[in-house]
Amino acid sequence: MRRNTQSSAVFCWCISFIFLATPRSALGFPFDTDHYSLGGRVDEQEAHEHKRLQTSISAHELSMPKKARDLVYSGKQKIVYGKNVQGGLEDFRAATAIAPDYYEAYYQIGMTYLQLGQREEAKKSFRKSIELSNEKYGEPLIGMGTILVDQADNPEGEKMIRHGLELSPNLWLGYYELGRVCLAENDLAQAKKAGQQARSLMPNAGIVYRLLANVHMREKDYPALLDDIDTYLKLDPDSPAAAHAKQMRDEVVQKIHDENVAMENRRLSSASKEQDSRRQTDGR
Repeated sequence: MRRNTQSSAVFCWCISFIFLATPRSALGFPFDTDHYSLGGRVDEQEAHEHKRLQTSISAHELSMPKKARDLVYSGKQKIVYGKNVQGGLEDFRAATAIAPDYYEAYYQIGMTYLQLGQREEAKKSFRKSIELSNEKYGEPLIGMGTILVDQADNPEGEKMIRHGLELSPNLWLGYYELGRVCLAENDLAQAKKAGQQARSLMPNAGIVYRLLANVHMREKDYPALLDDIDTYLKLDPDSPAAAHAKQMRDEVVQKIHDENVAMENRRLSSASKEQDSRRQTDGR
């Protein structure tokens, strides 16, 4: 009975854990805020990722006026490092005023509105970005798909996310969102694959390990689940979610121990039966 209770508790933790905070990341770096966060910290690795993304700017974005590009950059800085979401939004809007066809800036506006919980405004900005790019820019498609998934329209949301990933195959958040959809549809193989792809692109995103934890829990792969929890705790050791994770970690360890004991008992029982059978055969 104890084992079933533990399994249920761990499962409930995983399911609630994954949906605590869905990140609405811009161009692959995190909005590290109370609600929309990676489940980790802005550290040296994230700063490195941020700088790398600045060097991988698209040809279209390079064609925008420098003042507009500087405003987008400052907006990202304000949101990620200054926790000034409203200030970042104002910078993004100012960038589109200077360059009305700056579809990357409209995407940033959409992500910021998501962070503020204004989904309808986010949709408008994503649609504008999609329209201006002639559906050749994957990020706003993933953003729209994410909103649809959050509104329980999984088929259409998945379709848009997959299309977005075709256009932007290096966006880790897209794979995370795809994994969320596949998990909701109980397609564990695809959910795991998407989670692993997200992890390879952003290994310090705590929410990716939440996703993988759900997959491994449903697969009853408790050693892998324990690895997910341990990695998450390294990335996010001090949050309320981390405190809960630490409690659940103890239950997973106990679950693994119980399974190992049960396996050893089965092995000993089988060996004992085999010995008894041999004795009976020899006695004849």
